Amino acid sequence: RLQGDWSSDVCSSDLQRTGGITNPQTFYFTPGLVAQFGLTVLSRDNTDFGVVTGTATFSGGGTVSATRAISEGAGVGDTFYGFVAPAGQSITGVSFTQQFVPDGKYLIFDDVGFIIVPEPSVLWLLGSAAGLALLRRQRKP
Repeated sequence: RLQGDWSSDVCSSDLQRTGGITNPQTFYFTPGLVAQFGLTVLSRDNTDFGVVTGTATFSGGGTVSATRAISEGAGVGDTFYGFVAPAGQSITGVSFTQQFVPDGKYLIFDDVGFIIVPEPSVLWLLGSAAGLALLRRQRKP
């Protein structure tokens, strides 16, 4: 479980809008931390955003994208986008672009979630604990 201000440790973004809409809207992640990321883009008020594309960038330099046209009414066209990093890599960023930027309308994100890659020290401790448990079990007559 994450405690405190996890956003400064794991994620930064350009989602704060000052006087305009940012397109693309991007989440940036601390390299080596995020293995999986997902969120829901909400549809709203029959607003036609056109094709909405989510693109994940991986620590190995590759990318993967998912697209869907979102033009339905509120709650009707909500769309989940999920990304999983290839083995041995992490997600370093996820960007969302919308084909159309209607006046005063921007993408709304909900249900944002991510899975963090355990630190090597945590994996070492878990492995050591499992090894000790096996040794203890073998010593019992």
